[in-house]
Formats: sequence, C-alpha cells, structure tokens
Amino acid sequence: FSGPGGIAGKGFDTGRTFWSLWQDPFPDNVATISVAATEGNEAIHEAVFTGTHTEIFHLPDGQDIPPTGKRVAFPYTLGLTYAEGKWSSFRLIFDRAELMTQLGLMPA
Repeated sequence: FSGPGGIAGKGFDTGRTFWSLWQDPFPDNVATISVAATEGNEAIHEAVFTGTHTEIFHLPDGQDIPPTGKRVAFPYTLGLTYAEGKWSSFRLIFDRAELMTQLGLMPA
C-alpha cells in the first residue's frame, strides 16, 4: 500500500491502518466510483470520497485533527494490482490540500 502523507507498508496491519484512517474520522463515508477499468491484473478507479468529520482524524505523521463537523467531498484515484490470488498493490492518490481546505484548515 502507498498513499499521500507517508502511509506505506505491506500486509493486513497496513490495510487495517488505512481503513481506520478514513473510517474512524468519517464514519458516514461513502466512496462513489465514477470510472473503473481493468486490464490483465491491473485495475484503476476514479471516485469521490464523501463524509462528515465527526471523530479525531489521526494522520499518518502522528498529528491529530479534532472533529471539525465539516462535510467533505474530494476526488481520488486508486490503482490496484492483483497477483497470485490476492490484491498485491494498492496505490491511492488524492489532493491533500483540497481535503484540508474542505476541513477548514487551509484558506480556500
């Protein structure tokens, strides 16, 4: 797994950490996929993540963002590789500045 903010790693622990990063602070989150494509063992999807920031957001660098109550909606792209019967690579790309702006932590 790799994603913005320095999160990277392998195995189920990294997957659990990634899941918690988004599920915990945005418990009502929804990912709406607009484009999905595959070729061979590669897949990509473009989507919009929406959710309300109601719990502490624990960032990969150890910083915590207290709940802002703000609703966010930002696009992301996910690249995946499937090999030997399992997902072997998970690559997330999104605009961190856009997320922080929507949370009210950066000027628009």
